[in-house]
Amino acid sequence: TGQYVITGADDYLVKVWEVDRGVLIYTLKGHEGYIALIDVSPDNSIIASACTFGSIRLWSLVNGLCLKVLNHGGSINWIKFDENTSALATAGDEGNCIVWDISKILHDDFAIT
Repeated sequence: TGQYVITGADDYLVKVWEVDRGVLIYTLKGHEGYIALIDVSPDNSIIASACTFGSIRLWSLVNGLCLKVLNHGGSINWIKFDENTSALATAGDEGNCIVWDISKILHDDFAIT
């Protein structure tokens, strides 16, 4: 929606900034490697961040809480929400592409929290 800018870096942190006021809204902690990739769900409610150790964290854009932690199994080099289904696709250096059913993951006890 253009309300936020989301950054990630070698400090292992994902930061959410409010554009209009230019202020930091959330500092999202928990990754154990450099933040390599970030994407936002089509409905602007979930942030997906991937680190160099192959973990993906799903964050609430509403309150900054970590919703789930997923493990791709290798270094991730691509992450993208599908605009039609809100599924999350990840691809890694090992050649695997995984499509995560986010609605199932967030409503079932499918992933590690």
